[in-house]
This record gives sequence, C-alpha cells and structure tokens, in this order.
Amino acid sequence: MGIEADERRLFVLQCLRWVEDYERRLFGRLVDRPTMEILRFVAERHLQQRDVFVQDIVVFTGGYYISASKKLSLFEERGLIRREKDTVDGRRTRIVVSEKFSELLESYLDTLHRLGAAFAMLETRAVANSGEPADETEFSEIARHFARVRAGRTEE
Repeated sequence: MGIEADERRLFVLQCLRWVEDYERRLFGRLVDRPTMEILRFVAERHLQQRDVFVQDIVVFTGGYYISASKKLSLFEERGLIRREKDTVDGRRTRIVVSEKFSELLESYLDTLHRLGAAFAMLETRAVANSGEPADETEFSEIARHFARVRAGRTEE
C-alpha cells in the first residue's frame, strides 16, 4: 500500500520546517524572511565572486535604505560581514563577507544539498515504482535519512 499524496505533502512541509529550524540554529535572530532573502542575495553574489554594495541591498529590498542598513548592522554584529569604502568610488560602501559567513554558508548549502538528494531519492523511487509513491518501508527509510541530515549526520 502506497503513501497517500497528502501524507507526502505533509512530510515535505515538515522538511521545510527542518530547513527553517536549521536556519535559526545557524543565523539566530536573523531568520525572518526578509533578512534571509538579503543573506541569500549576499551569498549568491559572494559565490559568483561579484562585489555587493549597500546600494545593491537597498535596491534589492525595494529602496528602503534604513531597513537595509539595520539588517546589515545585524549582520555586522554577528560577524558575518563588514562594510568598507569602495576604493574606486568613495561614495559607495562595499559589503565584504567574513570567514564566518563563508563557513556558515558552506554548512547551510551542504545541508540543503543533502536534503535535495533525499528528495531526489524519493522521486526516483516513485518513478521506479511506475509513478506509484514510495511504500511504507521506502518512506520510512527516506524519513530516517532526513532525520540524519537534520541532525547533521550522513552516515548510516
């Protein structure tokens, strides 16, 4: 007997909650959605090896300088970034990510990658079962895998 679609959807929602819990553990009080979006924007630019300036954050947040500045101040307090004047244009302020930010980003992305792999395993099994959802045993195995990922373990 297969798992009902609603149960699978509830499982996926639980996994999303796990991701949010993980974000809270990594970033503490920085976890509200707008703040996480700014962190993701900075992370994306960092991974692309592109400079990011305060003005970029202001534009990204819809033009609210005070709001963006407050968020950046929180990031500075947590040791995630520092601000420095642009050497080319002294009117601009560059956002420089810290080693701590890089380490947290690596851990965060690694965890998301492992969760994605577990979702892929669930989809592969559904296809292997001719589109049928995973059975109870497979579902339990996948749930155990998610629990290991959530706990930060990948070993069996």
